[in-house]
Amino acid sequence: MKSRNTPQEKKIKDYQNQRANSYGENDKSSRKAIRLNKAIVNRTFRRKIHDNLQQVCSCNDNDLAQENIVRIKRKNWKKKPDYTIVESLTAEYNHDNPGWDFHPKSSLQKEAIKRLRKSNKLRSY
Repeated sequence: MKSRNTPQEKKIKDYQNQRANSYGENDKSSRKAIRLNKAIVNRTFRRKIHDNLQQVCSCNDNDLAQENIVRIKRKNWKKKPDYTIVESLTAEYNHDNPGWDFHPKSSLQKEAIKRLRKSNKLRSY
């Protein structure tokens, strides 16, 4: 039989699992922005190919067209995974405000940071 977690244990697990949007927007607008950025990358790739074909078609050289199309690279865009709440707190200390001392507000936050570091799930900045 599985033992019940104490409220403190629940809170530590909550700190470990809660996520903050790392895309820099709220969750509703990032859903739209992710789709938009993917579409922009695909659209520019298609336009580059189309423009290249238009230039080569005027020359009537299919081998040159194939070589030029193969050279065109698609830009790679992917959304970064979201941060845990604790990671965002440590990131504020490490990068944004180096003079600011980060002191977790509670011992539960300290414990969550310790567990994330131990499991190697805390990102290094």
